Amino acid sequence: MKSDSKLYRFFLGERGTRGLPTVAILIVLVPFLVFGFFFNNNKRENLANNPVSTRVIIEDISSVGNSWSISYHLNIDGISYKGSGRRLKGLAVGDTIGVMYQKDNPANNMTVYDYYDHSDDKWLIIIILLAAVLGIYRWSKVGKTNNTIEIPQDRNAKCQIYRTSKYYIFLTVYYSIASKPIYFLSHDCTDSEFEKTMFDCLETSVKSRYEYMKASELIKAMKQQSWRQLYQNSTMCLVEYSSKEYLGDKLSIEVGKRRKDGRGFDWDSSRSRSFDIKETDWRQTIGIIRNILDPTINETD
Repeated sequence: MKSDSKLYRFFLGERGTRGLPTVAILIVLVPFLVFGFFFNNNKRENLANNPVSTRVIIEDISSVGNSWSISYHLNIDGISYKGSGRRLKGLAVGDTIGVMYQKDNPANNMTVYDYYDHSDDKWLIIIILLAAVLGIYRWSKVGKTNNTIEIPQDRNAKCQIYRTSKYYIFLTVYYSIASKPIYFLSHDCTDSEFEKTMFDCLETSVKSRYEYMKASELIKAMKQQSWRQLYQNSTMCLVEYSSKEYLGDKLSIEVGKRRKDGRGFDWDSSRSRSFDIKETDWRQTIGIIRNILDPTINETD
């Protein structure tokens, strides 16, 4: 299953996020609950066809989390059969409790309380309906990215992206200073991974304080031998998210053009792009950014 597919994100969440979505866990559990319901229901129906009641002694009381259960044995025609059931308040080891068993199959037995009580059926129906409603809601939301950032009017969110021969490098840019956090993605990453990483940088650039780094420290953190080596063997662009009351939210892309002396990049204004956030097709926009950085497409000389 592809990590950017809707089904993948429905059950496993976005790539890079920790933990599974609660709704997905609930939906996965439903089949097991249904199986348990039909198993117990079939057991109860078979017992009802030929029931016999008796009383047994509670031999043990155990718990799993907040759920308590009792265990017992009943002897029928010299044969001992094991049984268990839910514990009622006030019962203790050594007390007696009523039990129903199937005359022609004593191994099928349960406490009188479990035999007559059907409250679990109601809870199962509620859980199934809840899972269905939440599942439909989550499915409708999967794939709809809320790529909006609350930023001060005097700040623009910025992310600088390099593409080297090995991977993409995402730098968080505070005002005009590149610093940590720095992210790395392989060239074959999905558009969803690329988009999420880019927006992590953008959001961090306006919501966190930057860590001052010397140029030598920054290039080392980028896993590069030198700045000259980076400039000569990479493509680069700057993604900027701006929010102006009179212009609205904009996403602009400035494209780097390698200098002829190989000592850095100049901005190629003829290739800059700008998008209205509210009207942006994010899959298409991410494709444009990746094409800009593709050395087989991007002419930097």
